[in-house]
Amino acid sequence: MSQTFKQRARLALAGSAAAAILLAGGIPFAFAHAQEETSATGEAGTAVPTTSIKPTAKELRAKIEQELKIKKDAVNAARENLKTKVETERNTLKAKVETARDEAKQKIQTVKQEAKERLAQNAADRVKKHVEIVTRRLSAALDRLTKLADRLDSRMDKLEERGVELNRARTLLETARTEIRNARTAVAELPVAVAAVITSDNPKESFAKVRELVSQTEASVKKAHKALVDAIAAVKAAAGAKKIEVNDAPSGTGGTETPTSNQ
Repeated sequence: MSQTFKQRARLALAGSAAAAILLAGGIPFAFAHAQEETSATGEAGTAVPTTSIKPTAKELRAKIEQELKIKKDAVNAARENLKTKVETERNTLKAKVETARDEAKQKIQTVKQEAKERLAQNAADRVKKHVEIVTRRLSAALDRLTKLADRLDSRMDKLEERGVELNRARTLLETARTEIRNARTAVAELPVAVAAVITSDNPKESFAKVRELVSQTEASVKKAHKALVDAIAAVKAAAGAKKIEVNDAPSGTGGTETPTSNQ
């Protein structure tokens, strides 16, 4: 029995030793496993970042936001480029339209100016031609009145030699000669007035000057004509008082007519 007890004791001792050995060998493994868990959880149980192949949600969100920002910037850049292109084309088209409008206005203005110049030239030509006709008629009338005045003056000299008093007739004759001189002065100014009409920036105002000169000339011719008629009548009356025949004296105005300009 004592032998059996001894055997059992030896077996127990051997098992204890083996357990101790196994226990000693398992401590490093357990300690290493404990370190891995501590590195994952930390001392206070807080999460500590670990190296992982898969990205985290925060990284994915940041990546998506970055991609969205890039796309948004690209869209904004494309929009700005399109806006700039449209604005440039609009400004180019606007400039072309304005240029075409200005050219059209200039052409219209040129046509109007040319038409105005043609009308002015035609009007000036008509005025010049008309005044030339009036001038010839007035000059011819003044020549006839001058000849009539000279003839009457000659007859008056002969009557005065025969004792006829012709003071009133002399006054009337001098009045006629004065009006003839005034008319000739006005006629001489007509060409200058017509030239002013042609070259003037205000033909209407210049033509008014021509009309005024023509009217003055016609008035002087009429006054000279009347004065000569009255002078002839005065000569006949004075000679009649002396009972002197004046058959050789000019009668009336010798067919002289007063020209009109038909203005």
